[in-house]
Amino acid sequence: MKSCLVIIYYYNIKVGYVKKTASISAFFRDRKREDDFKQNHKIGINSFTRERKLGFDKIMTMMIKKSNKSIQNSLNDMQLDLGEDITITNSAYTQVRAKLNYTAFEEYAHMSSDMFYEDGKYETFKGLRLLAIDGSVVTLPNTDDVKKEFNPMKVRCQIEEFKKDVAQARVSCLFDVLNNIAIDSSITNKNRSDDNDLIAYDERELAIQHLEYCNYDDLVIMGHLEKL
Repeated sequence: MKSCLVIIYYYNIKVGYVKKTASISAFFRDRKREDDFKQNHKIGINSFTRERKLGFDKIMTMMIKKSNKSIQNSLNDMQLDLGEDITITNSAYTQVRAKLNYTAFEEYAHMSSDMFYEDGKYETFKGLRLLAIDGSVVTLPNTDDVKKEFNPMKVRCQIEEFKKDVAQARVSCLFDVLNNIAIDSSITNKNRSDDNDLIAYDERELAIQHLEYCNYDDLVIMGHLEKL
């Protein structure tokens, strides 16, 4: 009997999560079509001012949608789903994507997290949200635009042709481990350079910033935070 109650309990939780996810998805489906959202998160005053084959709504959908397919195949699938007999090229996608500000995804992330918890129905550990903070280092595309924001690490080698610059970033995330939801995340410059004034962040600084999104009823677990 007890095992049946446990199964029912977790089934109800799962159903509740599905309903929440559907509700959040529906909200953002409408939100990205609102003019104030577009105006707040576009780059350039003249961006997205006219209706085009690939507008603000479509580019947001494409970037949020997870796919293992190539960009061109994903574009083709989207057009088929919409019933539009118009081809959108990979080049057009790249150009339109450059007009979209990353702040749109920040708003999505923080609002979806707030919406998930607003009804008070979520998994806890002895009444506390069980949160974890962890960070890592990632290698970025070694382009001039990227290196303006993220100082590269100089790879030294006795063999001259093996010497190179590698663009790197420090990433960090505050994660609810029981409810599988990211509450806050960041990607920042990792390396110092004498050539510019970019701030180099360490894991502890980013962890402290995450605490802004924590409450008194949270239990926060941090791994080994090394200052580099």
